[in-house]
Amino acid sequence: MKAHRLFISVNDLVILTGHTYNACWKDFKIIKDSLGKKNNHKVTIDEYAKYEGISADEIKKALGILA
Repeated sequence: MKAHRLFISVNDLVILTGHTYNACWKDFKIIKDSLGKKNNHKVTIDEYAKYEGISADEIKKALGILA
């Protein structure tokens, strides 16, 4: 059984988008900047979902995370 997760990672973006790690890293930095996050702050799945305009449940399902 997989555990619940709160945060999203660059590797998760690779899975969701199918882009390369480097491209997702750049996108992740843009997302963090737009959310006003500092480098040491994490991005939650909900924040990412709102940024992309999709439901958090869709993201969790795609990543195999229990809701």
